[in-house]
Amino acid sequence: MPGSAGVSRSVPVETDRVRSAVPVPKSRAEVQGEGSINAVIRALSPREAPPPVIVALASGTFLVTLVDHVRHWSPASSIRLQPDEILPISVEILGIPAPLAAAWSQAPFYGIVVAQSQIALVERSSRRVAVVIDRATGVAFGPGTRFVVIYDKRTSRTIALDLHASFDQDVYFGNNSSKLSDVAREQLLALGMALQSPSLGNARFLISGHTNSVGSDLANRELSFRRAVAVRDHLIRNFGLAPEKIDMYGFGADRLKFPHAPRHPGNRRVEIALVIGEAL
Repeated sequence: MPGSAGVSRSVPVETDRVRSAVPVPKSRAEVQGEGSINAVIRALSPREAPPPVIVALASGTFLVTLVDHVRHWSPASSIRLQPDEILPISVEILGIPAPLAAAWSQAPFYGIVVAQSQIALVERSSRRVAVVIDRATGVAFGPGTRFVVIYDKRTSRTIALDLHASFDQDVYFGNNSSKLSDVAREQLLALGMALQSPSLGNARFLISGHTNSVGSDLANRELSFRRAVAVRDHLIRNFGLAPEKIDMYGFGADRLKFPHAPRHPGNRRVEIALVIGEAL
């Protein structure tokens, strides 16, 4: 993640609004209704365990060490890799680095393919891509991008997420601003009430900011992070959430909600996901 660089390019205010997975409440009384809160709790409930390769990446320093070890390897392929993709026979699968192989029981069954901007963990027998890792950010995506592992350079923390136990929250900001609007505060009312539920007492969450493709990568990452901070601070200040229950991350334009329309205002959102694993 970049340092505290300023945003060098303005981003226009959204003029279009996309329906959120959590409806904007009409009144505080409606939000306090049992149905509204339970709907959010169900959305944040884990459904199944992540695959072993995701667990391995989230354990200890495996992900960080892997990315660092292959940082200077020459790309074996210039293709873009996707989880569940079957690689052609022409793509060479390299071995897991010895220090990591010694610490991972599944290592003999996997290999590595290094592309220009990605690293892939590949099942040797099937040549199926199990996980794709972005070399620049250290974000690892599993099949269907349901399970995600993130190494946050700001905190030196590795966490695993279940994106099926998450929802998008459309948040509206002024031009090049991380200040919450009145509309955003109203939308966050349902989320804040839900996260106060005793059912989620031991749960931890990642608040991630996202932008559309307008602006530079660095500017978008910083802008998305500041917006995540704004949402986090609002939830702590107004709903008494413990700061240690919330992590933050700025994806910039890396995870577009509408990838075929990268400048679409609906790509500018905040997402809240359940943390399912962590290694400090």
